Amino acid sequence: MQIVRHSPEHDAELVILGLAGHLDLAALPSVASAVDQAIDGGASRVVLDLGQVDSIDSAGMGLLTTIRAQCATASVELALASRHSELRDHVARADKTLMVHSSLDDACAALGVST
Repeated sequence: MQIVRHSPEHDAELVILGLAGHLDLAALPSVASAVDQAIDGGASRVVLDLGQVDSIDSAGMGLLTTIRAQCATASVELALASRHSELRDHVARADKTLMVHSSLDDACAALGVST
């Protein structure tokens, strides 16, 4: 799993984590650590960009659910994005509480941030 982290210059409280590869059991430690670092670093909004994710297994779905709960506990807003309709549909079937936006711009807009 490759993770690219960036924050837009105009909004230091927004962290965008671009994930690439397989969101599976092997990816859990690195993704969880990246989210922890974003929250501990003062992010009030986190976007997980799943646009380069090839597949998500049950462990990856469990991680997304855990991240959602972790962000809620820390009062951090979370949005997910993927341009792949199959991935969006898979997540929606697996967890009705997780919405995956069709673009990074849409996910940021859902958090009240313009890109």
